[in-house]
Amino acid sequence: MESKSGKFERIALILVAIMVSALLILLFWKMVKKELDSNEVIAVTSILQILVSMLLIGAIYKQVQIANQQNLFIGRQVEMAEIDKKPVID
Repeated sequence: MESKSGKFERIALILVAIMVSALLILLFWKMVKKELDSNEVIAVTSILQILVSMLLIGAIYKQVQIANQQNLFIGRQVEMAEIDKKPVID
């Protein structure tokens, strides 16, 4: 079962991805119609850079969470292996 924070993270990443897609479509559409002002290009590309940075930060954060879970699992396995090495006392 996924926690509320996990659902929130997924929804936030999906919304950012949708915004990036919408801005790319808008930029492409205006390029096709040749209605671009240099200030508009700078503004849209700046917003795109921020949104893509947010996506990358979210992806890195998720990878860190996965790595932490794997480290906990490996730590438990190491502890179990150390317990198995101890001699059995009769």
